[in-house]
Amino acid sequence: MAYFVWTQVDERKDADKKRRDAELDLGLEAARMVGAKFEKAAAIKIGVIKGKVVARAAFKGRIFSPTQESLFPVTVDYFINLDRMGKEAYHWNAGDRTLTIDMPDVTVAKPNIDEGAAIIRQHGSFISREAALAMARQVSVRAEARSEAFAHDPKNMTKARENARTVVTNLALQPLKAAGMTNVRVAVSFPWEPKTYLNQPSQQWDRSRRPEEVMGGR
Repeated sequence: MAYFVWTQVDERKDADKKRRDAELDLGLEAARMVGAKFEKAAAIKIGVIKGKVVARAAFKGRIFSPTQESLFPVTVDYFINLDRMGKEAYHWNAGDRTLTIDMPDVTVAKPNIDEGAAIIRQHGSFISREAALAMARQVSVRAEARSEAFAHDPKNMTKARENARTVVTNLALQPLKAAGMTNVRVAVSFPWEPKTYLNQPSQQWDRSRRPEEVMGGR
C-alpha cells in the first residue's frame, strides 16, 4: 500500500513537471515568434494626427508697424521603433499564459507644415518689403515651434499611445494565431506603467526563463 501511494505521488509530480515544462515551452515559442516578427517590422507608423496652428508676427518700423497672422495645416506622424526592443522586453507568465511586451514610448516625427495651404492675414496701412520678409521669418520660426507643441500635446500623445498599444498587440498576435496559439494572451506595457509580472509570487516567476533564454529559444 505504501509503495502504491508513493508511486502515485511520483506520478503526480512528473505530471506537474510536464505541465509546467509545456507551459514554459509555449511561452518561449511565443516570445521567439513575436520577436522575429518585430525584427522584420523595425519602425512602424502607428498613427497620424492632423491639425492647425496659428503663428503671429509684428514689425516695428519708424512710421508703420504692420502685423501678420498665419494659419497653417499641420500633419504629424507617430512611430514605434520595434528594433529598440531587446531580449529583456519579453516576459512570460505561465500562470495565465500572458506574454508581456515592454515597448518604448512612441516616437514623434517632425511635423509637416503645409505652407502652401496657409491662410495669411496682414494688417497695416503700408507693408514694406523689409517688413514682409521680417514677418515671414518670424512666422516660419513660430509656426515650427507651435507645430512641435501641437505634436507633443498630451491629448495627441495619449491618442498616439493608445494607437500604438493596439497596433503592437495586433502585430504580436498575428504570428501566434497563424501558428494556432490562440490560448496566448498579449499585454503591452510602456516604460512608466506598472509591471504586473513583477508582482508574481517568486516561486511562480522562478519557473520562467530569463529573457536571454526566451529570445534564444532555449
